[in-house]
Amino acid sequence: MQSKSDTTETILKMDMAKKHSEKKCKQAAFNKWLDWFFCVKTLQCGLCVSVIFPQIFQYLELRDWLNCAEVCCTWKSIIHSGTLWSQINFSAGKDWITDSTVKHILRSYRPFVTNLNLRGCSSLKWPSFKCISECRNLQELNVSECFNITDTVVQKIVEGCPCLLYLNLSCTLITNKTLQELSRSCLSLQYLSLAYCRRFTDKGFLYLTTGKGWRNLIHLNLSGCTQMTVNGFRYISTGCPALKEIVINDMPTLSDSCVLVSALLAKCNCLSAISLLDAPHLSDIAFKAIAEAAKLKTFSTESNNQLTDVSWKALCSNSQGLRRLHAAKCPRMTDASLKSVATLKNLEYLDVSFCSRCVCVVVIAADVTLFHRSSVTKLEELNISHCSNITDASVMRIAQRFCKLYHLDLSYCERLTDLAVEWLSGSSVCSLDISGCSIQDQVKSACLVLPSHIPEKNNNWPLWKTVCNLIFLHF
Repeated sequence: MQSKSDTTETILKMDMAKKHSEKKCKQAAFNKWLDWFFCVKTLQCGLCVSVIFPQIFQYLELRDWLNCAEVCCTWKSIIHSGTLWSQINFSAGKDWITDSTVKHILRSYRPFVTNLNLRGCSSLKWPSFKCISECRNLQELNVSECFNITDTVVQKIVEGCPCLLYLNLSCTLITNKTLQELSRSCLSLQYLSLAYCRRFTDKGFLYLTTGKGWRNLIHLNLSGCTQMTVNGFRYISTGCPALKEIVINDMPTLSDSCVLVSALLAKCNCLSAISLLDAPHLSDIAFKAIAEAAKLKTFSTESNNQLTDVSWKALCSNSQGLRRLHAAKCPRMTDASLKSVATLKNLEYLDVSFCSRCVCVVVIAADVTLFHRSSVTKLEELNISHCSNITDASVMRIAQRFCKLYHLDLSYCERLTDLAVEWLSGSSVCSLDISGCSIQDQVKSACLVLPSHIPEKNNNWPLWKTVCNLIFLHF
């Protein structure tokens, strides 16, 4: 009898031992899971601190960064780490920024600084500019509209910043001495803006013919530099053999001789983009020379009443790779010009606003001109505003044929009615301007479907424009 009792007791002990063992295993498993959980959470918190928070802070302005540094130690460590200070936009705080603030920031983070924007910071003086020259890794600098920028300041900066690729000196008081210094020191410079700098002369560009600093320049902006003559452009053509883009806007003094005699086009054979907005004295002679000498991808002109169909025929026949064409306010442009434009197979952007002589400006109600050509397959932006001959039938053709068009400007096309918007309701257009048109309130519902047709290719098109740029100002 005792033997049976011993057996029962042994079984109970074994059962208890088994349960105890299982409990210990479960506890061990739970502890391991708990350790893993805390490890993951720790890593996630570390990820927030090292990756997510800096990405959020990048969208804030300079003053916000300084304020965030006072919130807590974690934020302070992120702000002071240097990762945010590669691109500094002092221009956003130009109303309150001081020399002491700029001096403190640049001296603290100068090894990290590669991009500086001081546009319009007119209160800054020598202490700030001296600190800029100590940023040895600086690649992009914008000091436009800084009226304390002088030749001495530029010399100090370019001597201390050998890696400069981008330099914007527009609306400053520089003279020929700055151009001389740039030609001697800026061996890597690729982008230069001298727009609206009125104190240098043609002689300043003479230094380009002897120096090495402009040999790699690919973009030059000379807008508003009305003091320039033929000689200045001649020196540029000699000193900038790699030039690809030139901007000469707002130049009422620009004449045909500046283009022809200077040999700018003959020597700068890499030119692919030219902008000549508000250059009213250029004629077909100059534009034909441009068309024959350069294989352009971008061409812009505006407010020129001398250009005829001859210019556009020459341009389109010689630059079949043209992607962007801005030809606003050219009153002598006719349907013959548009037939030449129709041959451009890679055209993505077209602006022929205020061209009233074109019968239907890119669009003819009958099935002619652009609509049976392969050129329309890539057109993404079209501006035909203030063209009084555009009709509902024209808009119908646009909706049917322009399969990749996402921005359309029909503002002040007075002959359009509600039917025009109805034609666009099922098209690819997602940004529409019909201000100044005789459109009734009931067509708003038709416009609401436009944003749903967003081309996948146009990821860079701002979302707020996609949703909100349906402009209704006059119904």
